[in-house]
Amino acid sequence: MTSPPLPRIAHIMAGAARGGAELFFERLSVAQHRQGYPVRAFIRPDAARAARLEAEHVALSQLRFHRHLTYLTRQHLKKS
Repeated sequence: MTSPPLPRIAHIMAGAARGGAELFFERLSVAQHRQGYPVRAFIRPDAARAARLEAEHVALSQLRFHRHLTYLTRQHLKKS
């Protein structure tokens, strides 16, 4: 008997460059990826955060977030 597939996980962080929630977001994304979950992180363009997540092989998309989600951002989230 085979196990059911693991749920896909999307983490979305449109926060600041630094902060407690942002650091937790990174740790959670990495931990779940290491446990074998298919994780994709969506972040604001941020070279340092992207480098840390990519170093851990977390799937990553960098999007521009505005006060209200733009049409293009919503479309990209739906495709991923």
